[in-house]
Amino acid sequence: MAEEVRKVPLKPIRAWEETRPPRRKSPRKSPQQQQELCVPQPFHADSPSPGNASCFMGPDWQEKETLDYINTFLKGNEQEEAKKLEFLDRVITISRAALTRHPEQNLAAFLCKALLVEKIKELIDLESVDSLTSGVRQEAMLAIMELSKVKPLLRGTELSSLITVCFSSVFSLPPAETNQGMEAALYNNTLNTMDELLKTLVCEDEKRNLVVLQNIVEVLLPWTASKEVHVRLRAVGRITWLTKFISGQHKFKGVEEFRVLGQLVGCLTLCSAEQEQEIC
Repeated sequence: MAEEVRKVPLKPIRAWEETRPPRRKSPRKSPQQQQELCVPQPFHADSPSPGNASCFMGPDWQEKETLDYINTFLKGNEQEEAKKLEFLDRVITISRAALTRHPEQNLAAFLCKALLVEKIKELIDLESVDSLTSGVRQEAMLAIMELSKVKPLLRGTELSSLITVCFSSVFSLPPAETNQGMEAALYNNTLNTMDELLKTLVCEDEKRNLVVLQNIVEVLLPWTASKEVHVRLRAVGRITWLTKFISGQHKFKGVEEFRVLGQLVGCLTLCSAEQEQEIC
């Protein structure tokens, strides 16, 4: 007869004792895994990362495509107008993306703003001043408007050199009366865009920035002494528009707050003696 298997008596479970499943040991996390979860590194193209922007997931595939196009254009020497307009339109797109999606509204999370500014200046400077048949100037100023809203802000010599190029490119065009048909419409639209650009530059977070206004006026003043009547007319027109706009929106505390006031008054006094009635 087979030997009976000896049974080990089971330990009885008392009614008041709670049965629990055995505790499992969680795997030990490495120091890198123990870091904050929401710390993805933002995509950047040939520019240093601005740091760990909180919960910024980087650009989506459409924005990456836009960045690729911009970087390719920056490295090349494209002469075709359609490609220039496409580049400027993509600059507007990526600037708006930085403004709406990046927590600090910093374009550096996507690419270097200084490179864009230099390229835009180059495109404007290459435009002919003998005639106005291209929309590059207008689109470039629209791109500058969007760039001015994101950080790092346009200031000092960078701002002055940018608006100097804009003024030179537009003020040096032939007189407005020589434009006909589509050229006349393009001229009016370009000039209106310039006024909107100036308005955007002096308005920052719905506040008027007198420092920026002074920079613009300082660049404008020399143009009022041009030998060409139509150039003086354009410069005085921008000064008139700006002073009307700012005086209706801002109360000056004193003359010292606006250091170019004396130069501006002197300039306008001379302009009031102009033989050209429209300037006067």
